[in-house]
Amino acid sequence: MKKISIIGLGFVGLTTAVGFAYKGFKVFGFDIDEEKTEFIRNGKIPFFENGLEKIMKQVISTEKLEIVDSLEKAVESSEICIICVGTPNINNIPSIESIKNIAKDIGKVLKNSNRFFTICVKSTVPPSTTDQIIRELLESESKKECYKDFGLVYNPEFLREGFAIEDFLNPDRIVIGANDQKSFTIVKEIYEVFNAPIVRTNLRTAEFIKYSSNYLLSALISFSNELSRISDAIGDIDIKKVFEVLHMDRRIEINDITANIASYIYAGCGFGGSCLPKDTVALSYTSKEYGFSPALLDSVIEVNITQKAYVVEKLSKILSGLENKHIAVLGLAFKPDTDDIRESPAISIINLLLEKGAEIFAYDPKANENFSKVILGINISKDEYACVTDADAVLLLTAWNQFSKLDFTRIRKLMRGNVVFDGRLFLDKEKIEGAGLKYFTI
Repeated sequence: MKKISIIGLGFVGLTTAVGFAYKGFKVFGFDIDEEKTEFIRNGKIPFFENGLEKIMKQVISTEKLEIVDSLEKAVESSEICIICVGTPNINNIPSIESIKNIAKDIGKVLKNSNRFFTICVKSTVPPSTTDQIIRELLESESKKECYKDFGLVYNPEFLREGFAIEDFLNPDRIVIGANDQKSFTIVKEIYEVFNAPIVRTNLRTAEFIKYSSNYLLSALISFSNELSRISDAIGDIDIKKVFEVLHMDRRIEINDITANIASYIYAGCGFGGSCLPKDTVALSYTSKEYGFSPALLDSVIEVNITQKAYVVEKLSKILSGLENKHIAVLGLAFKPDTDDIRESPAISIINLLLEKGAEIFAYDPKANENFSKVILGINISKDEYACVTDADAVLLLTAWNQFSKLDFTRIRKLMRGNVVFDGRLFLDKEKIEGAGLKYFTI
């Protein structure tokens, strides 16, 4: 089996490293963050991700995964290098500085090598980045010719936070963007151990597929949220029933992932995380750089931004104002089964609540510590029942499974008020109202 190096050990990189090691490859992992790499060497992961730490300990103990202390060692020890560094938006513009620096460093290592080496970009980048910027930097630093002396491919990831290692080991599709047969064949070989269709495209198409995938999911969410606002304006519409019927439509079925698609066609308090907000904004920026104004995409982004204010406005009307109101917020992560709060709707919503004079108590099963570093002036509770004590209203923002099992009779006794606002169309209305509470939702 080929030896693989992974550059960047964040959510995507570490999952990729552990996944390939679990499949039997010898994997070398490198990250410039020495504190992070030491954490991993000690069998810990620097974020919460279901099932990942257990498998990581296994592959480290069997020496299938080795964490190295230099990029040079990672490259020299492997035949394929997979780049997984972050590409954040800075002032709504996609930043590729980290990946450019990695490309330069890899080029310098290749300068003194006579073997054919393959570089695989997995970081999300604007289309044309790999075949123009990355290729040029590699050739400039190595003094070698792409496709003749080294290979270059783009291989997007489709990992869901909370299900990352499961998604990696059981992918529904594998996309390999390659402009030459040799590069494609080399990368295809490491993916043949997975039971999934392998799709070959050119480099730019593969880059665009990643953005398109996140755009589709974002559009479904904003579509659903706008439907909820229209139904609210009209009145006397059961929006939950509307979505249940939409989910029955055969035309939205896509192979065997109907349930996954359906989960995005539901109203809520907006999408967040490290991908959808960043990538939709980046795609909009890139489109305009090429002279095209993406009206639909910009509307998807706008609906998502304004959805947070919509939630706060509704809650304010229900409570006849928010000044000095005690609001218990359940859920801080952008989605359940992760501790990731990047672009979480809870950040915008809580800031708006604070601006209107509300007192916030909050609880999340995994994201309490991360959230306490982001917003000051709120009270982080030890559990859901401590959170709701003396509350005027309970506001659910993340659909953690444990919140579906809440004892609302107990909650009614603990609360000062009687309002439960379900920001995810998730809770059992009959159970809540049966406990003597008032149920409101999107």
